[in-house]
Amino acid sequence: MILERDCIGYSIDRAIKVDSITVSNFEKIEMLSDCTNYQIHQYNWVDPIKYKEKLISKSTKSVSMIYFKNQLTIFLFGNSESNISYVESRLKRLFSVKFKKVDLYPKIINKLSSNNYKLKVINIQFVRVKDNLEKWVSIDAIGLSKNEFLKIINEENPQTISLYDELNKAYFSVDINSSLSFNDTTTISDIVGVLEYVSSCIS
Repeated sequence: MILERDCIGYSIDRAIKVDSITVSNFEKIEMLSDCTNYQIHQYNWVDPIKYKEKLISKSTKSVSMIYFKNQLTIFLFGNSESNISYVESRLKRLFSVKFKKVDLYPKIINKLSSNNYKLKVINIQFVRVKDNLEKWVSIDAIGLSKNEFLKIINEENPQTISLYDELNKAYFSVDINSSLSFNDTTTISDIVGVLEYVSSCIS
């Protein structure tokens, strides 16, 4: 089982039952794992590539999905936003369910101000403008006090924050567009643990 490293989270308006489904001759949903609290699926489809209205080749694409049943949240993993958007639209139509993208970035920022939230800030990246020039700045955030962290958040408008989940012992990052990214070495079980924990931000 292979997951892309980047994902976007959504809340849905009701529970859905997702099994392995053949959507059409060129699309299918494959069940990869069915656990008590979550399911993992892969949505596969064939995208025809045309030139001057003629089919010249076919490209097989896929987006993986982790669905948390109790939280009614779905995380879509893909190598492009267009692929994720395509699968989102297909799922909405197939299951007659409403999707709402979760603004995880501000929610995680708010949670980080709570001392009992078990996420440790590792690194903060932001763009600093000086003399009309933009410069990417990366700050090692280990050891920053809560006040120092909040000062950077309020004054620098960070683009990406790298975090360590102490509960699941896994690293990940969240950017200003609320996209989550995991390291290549992070196991699927660790990703599931992080996402289940992050889902608490939604409620």
